[in-house]
Amino acid sequence: MYKVKNKSLKTLHLIFITVLISLFFIFISYLLIYKLIVYECLKLEKIKIIHFIDDIEFFFLQKVKNLQRFCKNWTSLEKLNLILQNKSSNFVKYYITPYLFINNNIDLFLYLDLNGKPKIGGLYNKKTKKIEIPLDFKDLITKTIFNKKENFKLVFWKNKLFLLNICPIFINNATKSQVGYLLVGNFITQKDINSLVKLLKLKHFEIINSDKFNSSQIVFLKENLDEIKVLKPNFLGIKNFAVKITFPVDKNFIKASIYTIIITQIFLFLICAILIVKLINFFIIKPVLNLTKDVKKLTVKRSFIENQYSNEEINYLASIINDFLKEIFVKEKIYTILAEESENLILLFNEKREILYKNTKIAKYFKADELINFVNEFIQLSKSNKIIHKEFSVDNKWIKGYTIAVEKDLYLFIGYDITNFKKKEKELFEKAVYDSLTNLYNRRYFEDIFERIILASKRGERFVLLFIDCDDLKTVNDNYGHLVGDEVLKFIAKKIKETIRKEDIAARWGGDEFVVILYNCNKKDGIITAQRILRKIKSSEINISGIKIKTTVSIGLVEIDGTKESKEILDLADTLVYEAKESGRGIIKYY
Repeated sequence: MYKVKNKSLKTLHLIFITVLISLFFIFISYLLIYKLIVYECLKLEKIKIIHFIDDIEFFFLQKVKNLQRFCKNWTSLEKLNLILQNKSSNFVKYYITPYLFINNNIDLFLYLDLNGKPKIGGLYNKKTKKIEIPLDFKDLITKTIFNKKENFKLVFWKNKLFLLNICPIFINNATKSQVGYLLVGNFITQKDINSLVKLLKLKHFEIINSDKFNSSQIVFLKENLDEIKVLKPNFLGIKNFAVKITFPVDKNFIKASIYTIIITQIFLFLICAILIVKLINFFIIKPVLNLTKDVKKLTVKRSFIENQYSNEEINYLASIINDFLKEIFVKEKIYTILAEESENLILLFNEKREILYKNTKIAKYFKADELINFVNEFIQLSKSNKIIHKEFSVDNKWIKGYTIAVEKDLYLFIGYDITNFKKKEKELFEKAVYDSLTNLYNRRYFEDIFERIILASKRGERFVLLFIDCDDLKTVNDNYGHLVGDEVLKFIAKKIKETIRKEDIAARWGGDEFVVILYNCNKKDGIITAQRILRKIKSSEINISGIKIKTTVSIGLVEIDGTKESKEILDLADTLVYEAKESGRGIIKYY
């Protein structure tokens, strides 16, 4: 291990330790002052929040007082006594109207007798603009009238918060006997909540109902620099109701304090930094600049740093650079040999589209202009992906490879030839999809497509199926042999393919049977296409080694309109072909 004997190293250690100690004390002082300011700020915010909660309760108590004043005015009317005693009056017609609810901003106005039976008024429906007796008013009455300890209540009714005031009604005489109740109430709407939140600049406000609140003390649920969450039980003096409120924290005081701390700390740090920079410049920067000049003189060819420096640490650094350069040159030779001997295509390029290295395999596949286009394409793709896998063809050859972002602006491409694999893949696909004799689609592939066509027909698309059977193929096989019969099948397949469109599907169903699917086709157009197939086959003559054969086909036509399943369609087509053969052959049958 290298041992430093120069005094300059001790100076470097001293500088380093001085910097660490200075930064440590600056950081600790900043942290302590910051924590103290945050603590005091949150303490002041909590005091302010207690006053805010009083304002919130005052907001709702004002609504209660408005309801109480309204009740007092209406219970003092003598005409109400007559109505509650079932005596005739036109009071309802002239006074209990929608304007009463709208002008006084109330939702419920209901007179009840002593048994809780509604006599006058009801709940105002803002949608229908009618006054209705609510179906669940008995549930509301049970919660309110028969609890005579309070003259106002906050309840959940119709899945909403409802503020209700109850006033007893007395006969205006010396006996003061009670004849009923007046219920006046308001729904606490989201609009009310939003107005309160906006007025007091709250983050969140929620009234909750629970029987778990045993205390009336404010509980602080969350405290941080962003927000303070509190729970206030016994809201409006009602035991089972509480409010959850989220207050934003005023950070202006903290920000001002932090700015002061930062300015002070920066001033102290600058004083320390000036002294440290002087020392670092003398003992480190100047020697390193001299070393940098020598490093810049190095060429790409084998070169090493030969100068000696007065600073022993810099000399040691120069020796490490020389060892590193030697290792790079050795590895470069090894990697170059491996890349040239490899069967893979290897290419190294940068963000500027410059090709830094390419092995001899690349030249066999790419021309100069093709290589530039290839690099440009991968540079575009590399902006969104670190590794890009791709298959592409060049001069009828297939290459599969991937590009890796080695550095921020350096890319390595490694590829290999998969032409033979692609050929085998194509051959396997054709064997799996095409009939080897007629070169039409085989039955398995057709059945897969047919199921998708059935689904498309149920979405409104129209198709026609042609089921084609070769007439008298057995006679041809018996008289001339199966090879001639195969030529007949090829001939029929060729004529079918010549007649239909490119988007239509033709397949060999099996033996001497063929199926055709005509896309975007109705029955009328399908019949025209089937007739063309019949004419082409009937008017042509097959000449095989001097043997002349004329043949015909029978066709069953079914329109695919989304009303039938695949098996039902195929069975129907088969039946129609059988009928065509029975009716003389060489004809078309359809419904």
